[in-house]
Amino acid sequence: RALDQGCRTVWLEPGDPDVERIYAGVGYRRIGEKLNISLEPA
Repeated sequence: RALDQGCRTVWLEPGDPDVERIYAGVGYRRIGEKLNISLEPA
C-alpha cells in the first residue's frame, strides 16, 4: 500500500478483507485492480 499526496492509492489482493470496508467507508474510483481513494467524500 502506498500513500500519495492528495489521494490514497491502495493496491488490494483478490479477496482482501479491506475491500468491503473501503467500499463502504470511502468514495472511490476503481481502475483495473487499483482503487484511487479520494480524501474527500465522493
